[in-house]
Amino acid sequence: MTPFATAQQEMAIQTSLGEEKAARLRPYIEHTVPVDVQSGLRISTNPLMLSMVRAFKLRLIATDCDRLRWIVMDCDGFRLIATDCD
Repeated sequence: MTPFATAQQEMAIQTSLGEEKAARLRPYIEHTVPVDVQSGLRISTNPLMLSMVRAFKLRLIATDCDRLRWIVMDCDGFRLIATDCD
């Protein structure tokens, strides 16, 4: 599967969340989501990871938590992400 371009990411989040929630997620994706060290792309370019980022951020919006701590590790080629609210 090829990585999502920025426009594809935007369309995916806007379609699934609506404009208001997408507007809250957009800066987070553009400035905070970790960059994959191998590809140099944000992990949100992967459709599965974009879905996970969206779900985690929605959880934070629902709980009024604005900070997300990322623990990213590589395990036999799989990218594992654990998050929690600081």
